[in-house]
Amino acid sequence: MSRLVGATVFAIAILTLGGESSSAAGGAGDVKGLGGGWVAFPPLTSAKFVHFSFSAHTGPKGDFGQIQLSISDELGAPLDVSANVDCLNIIAVPTVGGAGWFSAIVTKVDPSPNLYFVSSGDRMYFQIVDGGDPSARPVDDFQIYTDLGVSCKTLEPFLGPPDVTQGNILITTN
Repeated sequence: MSRLVGATVFAIAILTLGGESSSAAGGAGDVKGLGGGWVAFPPLTSAKFVHFSFSAHTGPKGDFGQIQLSISDELGAPLDVSANVDCLNIIAVPTVGGAGWFSAIVTKVDPSPNLYFVSSGDRMYFQIVDGGDPSARPVDDFQIYTDLGVSCKTLEPFLGPPDVTQGNILITTN
């Protein structure tokens, strides 16, 4: 999971680029990201390495939701994480159905300790991209990071190659 290891470098790059967030969270109604599925890493797009399901919302009472993810033993280091969402930032991106970041505080982790250095109480970050309805090829993106040390409200999306090989991510702003 080089994504977890490279989080510090990525955080520095995001902070260096700066820029204002164009969060849709300021509007009325419920802004949300919902999704579930499997992530694979090219060129092994038929393999199932990471299973995820999440529900992240911004509403009148703030940001909330849950995430569950499991990293398969195929990578040699299994991991199961449950966490409560505490920050959501949905961003309008013209080339896709929406993108965003959310962060969550880990409430349960197994095994503990683990090779990813994730513990109960840690903050994790997730970038989500809604590339449209699923089809014969991946269209959505789900990325995992350990603590980036900033509010998810300050993070801007970057569009990498879609990696959700089964499942769907849906982002709505009303």
